[in-house]
Amino acid sequence: MFLFLIQYVRGITAMYKRERRLAALGTVFILAGCLWHPCVHGQVRGVQDTTSLSAALTHPGPYYALVIGNKNYRYLPSLQTPINDANAVAKLLHDVFGFQTKVLLDADRNQIMTALVQYRTSLPENSNLLIYYAGHGHHDRDTDEAYWLPVDALADNNSNWVSADDVTRDVRAIRSAHVLVISDSCYSGYMTRYADAAINPTERDAYLGKMMRSKSRNLMSSGGDEPVADNGAPGHSVFAWAVIESLRQMDVDQFSAADVFQELIKPKVGGRSEQLPQYSWIRNSGHDSGDFVFFRQPVAAADGAAAGVTGAGSAGITPRAAANPPANLAKATGKSAEVPAGALPAGMDPSLADLYRRAEAGNSQAMFELGWDYADGKGVRKDETSAVVWYRKAADAGEVNAMNNLALMYMNGTGVSRDNEQALSWFRKASSAGHAGAMVGLGYMYEHGYAVPQSYQEAVNWYRKGAEAGEPTGMKNLAFMYLNGYGVDKSYQQALTWYRKSTELGNADAMAGLGFMYEHGYGVGQDYRQAASWYRKSAEAGDATGMKNLGWMYLNGYGVDKDYQQALNWYHKAADLGNSDAMTSLGYMSDHGYGMERNYQQAVAWYRKAAAAGNAMGMKNLGVMYEDGYGVDKDQQQAISWYRKAAQLGDTDAKDALKRLGQTP
Repeated sequence: MFLFLIQYVRGITAMYKRERRLAALGTVFILAGCLWHPCVHGQVRGVQDTTSLSAALTHPGPYYALVIGNKNYRYLPSLQTPINDANAVAKLLHDVFGFQTKVLLDADRNQIMTALVQYRTSLPENSNLLIYYAGHGHHDRDTDEAYWLPVDALADNNSNWVSADDVTRDVRAIRSAHVLVISDSCYSGYMTRYADAAINPTERDAYLGKMMRSKSRNLMSSGGDEPVADNGAPGHSVFAWAVIESLRQMDVDQFSAADVFQELIKPKVGGRSEQLPQYSWIRNSGHDSGDFVFFRQPVAAADGAAAGVTGAGSAGITPRAAANPPANLAKATGKSAEVPAGALPAGMDPSLADLYRRAEAGNSQAMFELGWDYADGKGVRKDETSAVVWYRKAADAGEVNAMNNLALMYMNGTGVSRDNEQALSWFRKASSAGHAGAMVGLGYMYEHGYAVPQSYQEAVNWYRKGAEAGEPTGMKNLAFMYLNGYGVDKSYQQALTWYRKSTELGNADAMAGLGFMYEHGYGVGQDYRQAASWYRKSAEAGDATGMKNLGWMYLNGYGVDKDYQQALNWYHKAADLGNSDAMTSLGYMSDHGYGMERNYQQAVAWYRKAAAAGNAMGMKNLGVMYEDGYGVDKDQQQAISWYRKAAQLGDTDAKDALKRLGQTP
């Protein structure tokens, strides 16, 4: 069952799969939204300085971040990812790099400008400021001016918009030695001027020393004079995802913004979208050839919780969108940790020493990662009970990914006694902090009535929240609710829309859902070839439902040439993943001799496996075998017992069989 936990965190939740088919029997400035107009790349690096890194960077000064995420606009279309982006960036900067972070969510002009003015009057000259903005932006081509749009902006009235000149003026006046603007928005490069970037890795120490000594005012933008995507990665815009992942993946502990941009961010964005991110200095800002330098937080200084994060209108800090768990520091840097081997838990790989030390010191992110490693058996003996212990420590310290995973552990009874009340509690805490996956988890609890009264309407409500926050499983589950009319008016078009959105984010179960709609002509013209194509995509992505349904298409020759061997192949793959419908279908093929010699004993074995997995059709078919004496000794009482179990699960054929045998269904 722990496989479900890992899949859920990665956005492909086995528990949410709907197997409805019958078996074969039947001043860093980060901006996300739309803004500035560009022509930038990087910084000229004619570095000859030989000052050592240790001499130049021993005391880099304090680090601050203003993080703004505008999503729920009052008069403009809402966006999908800015709040997730802002929360994830804030948490990363605080936990990994030691920033003192202020978060503004759905902020108006007064809140934004007040925050900038406060930094003008409070930051010391040796400080470093990062400003992140995620939200709508606009380039007025008539006035050649670019704007951020506050949450209460009107489409045709710029009286309360935040102009590029407003921001540049404050950036110029702020006393910080370094200000970096990372802008993820439409037209986001408009504040810059072009410059090239080049640095020889062997000169890194001298280069970083010079960058730190020279004043800098730089902008990293998600694109040029163009619209940019509000999504493209699970829970995030493609640019925000690239920034977050790249900052984690840099293989050195100190690096400049230009370094991480050129080495990782630019190729990541370019490889997943048509955007061309850019990097350069901000014009008229007081820039003087320096650059913003990031320092990974020393272990002793990492306090773990989000205590350094404040918010205005913030529901809490949402961690990075779950993909693979972040690499621990020792792995990322290639350095061996300074923890004696004897100090590590028995069986732990020395590569986890730094992670273990940070977790023991109270770092919430490290606790979460260590819980993940115990759960997945990476670098340490798999121990789901220990995973629960570390997830709980991280969750108690405010790590929302840990809250979500802890909820799943309780819901599945993995490493801890099954407890839906605890699962519900942790899902609620994570959801209140903006975790999209936990919102989907709450929807699942309401759909099935776990620890709450069953309510399809509430399930739809939470699935929609998760979907609108960019969670592909929420999109897929919302599609299923529309397909069946659960908690919402049945709408095949809405089902198609949400299935397609989910498939665009790689959800294999949604691919199977699209195949189902093409197979049955729901909202589209019936098209078996399209159905088989989508089932194949789902199956090749590892989805058991897609495998089982593709087996069905081969068994019957729907959209593909009839091929019993291919049907057996895909049914076996699905059965190996625990799909009980596929087990029933394998029993059916053995029962009838499709693609093999008829083998009643083998059919009984498959029906029994399906029945043990809770499959009603498997139970009913096992009853048939006992009633007729196929593959087992004829036994009417066993037949009645299995018919009754199937009938209790709603199987109408089993109910009819009970009536025929004079039994009450």
